[in-house]
Amino acid sequence: MSYVAKIGDTEYPTLADAFAATDKTGDTVIELLDDINMTGKSWTPVSVDGYHGQGVITLNGNGKTITGLSAPLFAGGFAGKSGIVIKDLTIAGADINDTTNTQGIGAFINCVDSMTRIELDNCHLKNSKIVSTGGARVGGLIGWTSGYNNPNDGPVDTKVTLTNCSVENATIEANGSVGGLIGHAGANPATYHTITGCTVKDSTLKCTETGKSWRVGDLFGTANVGQVTVDAATSASQNILTQENASTQKPEDSIFGRKEVGTAGLVIIDNKVVAAGTAYAMAILLTRTPTKCLRRFRRVIG
Repeated sequence: MSYVAKIGDTEYPTLADAFAATDKTGDTVIELLDDINMTGKSWTPVSVDGYHGQGVITLNGNGKTITGLSAPLFAGGFAGKSGIVIKDLTIAGADINDTTNTQGIGAFINCVDSMTRIELDNCHLKNSKIVSTGGARVGGLIGWTSGYNNPNDGPVDTKVTLTNCSVENATIEANGSVGGLIGHAGANPATYHTITGCTVKDSTLKCTETGKSWRVGDLFGTANVGQVTVDAATSASQNILTQENASTQKPEDSIFGRKEVGTAGLVIIDNKVVAAGTAYAMAILLTRTPTKCLRRFRRVIG
């Protein structure tokens, strides 16, 4: 018998078997031992149950490729100290067609809800197709993200880190927000995204929702009330972005489809603030030099 994954010294013949053996009240590290071909096979996306004590699941891809997925790798997770870490893994030839999900779809992770740690490092989506007709926000890597800032039983700061990841030759279509990396980033202020050295290229991104503001972006469909920081090395090229009958035209900056930052959102690209919620107005003012502030104050009081 051949084995494709292991946890500690125990080896498993299928990836599903390895995930079934994860620690339900702590952390688990899974090592891939070989490429996996899922063409023609069913797959149930993995959920991380932080609400009942499950911790961080780490999947070390070790440079391997999972081919032919018909559903996302992870459904996501919720609450507690849960998290998902994926390293050195390629998903290729995925064909995901979803009609029921109304929240978020991504080839690696569907939805991130109040999870403390989400890391994708050297992860790649190639030659794949994701189509959603149920109203979900869709990204090549992750669909939807949110932290939790209720002071009564929170907060849960959700930190999403994408490092040296890529999406290449992908077709992504949905009637919600569509992004090459993430569909909808930051549905709650306690969501923090750091994007470093990532690329999206030669892909077709399409939103079929009509009569709404433009929400298709090379990297993000929508940047919402969380924080998004993108470094200078992250890039997008040769992508086709379309939206049916959008009420507003495609923005000049195609990295984000729309920036709906509200009160608490913050978007930083190459160390420059490009969008900030009203909560940041005073902070931005206070970063001015004392001389400029004094001059403004003098003008106000006459």
